[in-house]
Amino acid sequence: DRLNQVTSTGFDWHVPGFREDLVTALIRALPKGIRRSFVPAPDHARAVLGDLDPSAGPLVESLAAALQRRAGVPVRPGDFELERIPPHLRLTFAVDGPDGAVLASGKDLEAVRDAATPDLRRQVRAASSSLERTGMTSWELDTVQETFASDSGVIGYPALVDTGAAVDLRVLPTRGEAQAQHRLGVRRLLLLGITPPWKQILARLSNTQKLALGTNPHGSVPNLLADCLAAAVDAISAEVVTGARSGQPSVNQPGVSQASSAEPGGQTGHRVRSREDVESALAAVRTHTTSRVVQIVGDVVPILAAHVRIAAAVTALESSSNPAVRPMLADVQAQWSALVRPGFIADTGAARLVDLHRYLRAIEHRLDKAPSNLARDAQALEQVDLVEGRYADLLESLRPSQRGAADVVAIGWMIEELRVSLFAQTLGTAHSVSPQRIVKAIAKITP
Repeated sequence: DRLNQVTSTGFDWHVPGFREDLVTALIRALPKGIRRSFVPAPDHARAVLGDLDPSAGPLVESLAAALQRRAGVPVRPGDFELERIPPHLRLTFAVDGPDGAVLASGKDLEAVRDAATPDLRRQVRAASSSLERTGMTSWELDTVQETFASDSGVIGYPALVDTGAAVDLRVLPTRGEAQAQHRLGVRRLLLLGITPPWKQILARLSNTQKLALGTNPHGSVPNLLADCLAAAVDAISAEVVTGARSGQPSVNQPGVSQASSAEPGGQTGHRVRSREDVESALAAVRTHTTSRVVQIVGDVVPILAAHVRIAAAVTALESSSNPAVRPMLADVQAQWSALVRPGFIADTGAARLVDLHRYLRAIEHRLDKAPSNLARDAQALEQVDLVEGRYADLLESLRPSQRGAADVVAIGWMIEELRVSLFAQTLGTAHSVSPQRIVKAIAKITP
């Protein structure tokens, strides 16, 4: 019943008595071109062992850095061929059921957790069944606690779950999953509590804006505006709860960003957990929806304009006879379609729409410059592929509901900033970013 609280952090270091053998095996698992600089492997393992700090992060990262310092040879964490490590140097994980029977076992903690997850979910649901409720269309509770503990020691995380026309109160097995679901559940309750002021919103849009909204990935202008409304509700509710807990004004004036105080995408919505929180958020949403949706539309219009320009540029380059253009175009199309798609406005969040426009401008810059310097573009793309591959592996290891957790989503935005730094450096990045920082952030996520 503690499986959902166990993290993979530290297990890769094994126990101290086996660490020298493990480091030796890792050195032997390097590609031949790198490995020849560390022969004999046991000598180099003993030499760097004292420089390795288990509290500094994954073993392969610390070892790669230590070996590079020792020999001056580039060594990356991804260079170690982990499948070549002898089985006895990899910990075996086992999950026992209440009767002592082994539910799942293996060398991969995430795989073991996945195998045992159905039983874990059953335990959480069984232990918390008296707490759960279904079909709520308004706030019917006093407070939704962040953590639930049963008398038998089962730990779960209560959350409101959006079911479309209503919300359910459920207890979920992980904190990240609960926070992601609760944010969407709060949004649904707030949307159910208002009548969208579409006439007032449309009256405040210029003819130019209305025309620009027609070219969108949503399939219709009403669907696009509904996406803007969801983003507005997220932003307003996030500002209310953030302001209430900081003693600052609860809602910003239109045009003033609160990106520094609220989590990206309005993700502080998971903190709305009391009747007072909901009533304050609902009052603010009713008051500020019109102005906030109009503000968001103003941020979306240049994004849609860039979307149109990118489509034209991609179409023009697709006719190129140079086959070296194709990897660049394939990457651009994958990135672009992930950024601008149905639902992108609320998923991005009001505070980050300006950044999204910058990412699209970076794509335009790349499309303009890359054809004359495809070799440089290919080198930069290798760095992006490295972190995107790791991120894709992480996402695949998570349930769909876990992928919306704030720390998981933040890694995706880090990759977008890395792209700006590699392909359109003159546009500037929001913060320092590198492949190494992204790999470390990925390693901290617990499936």
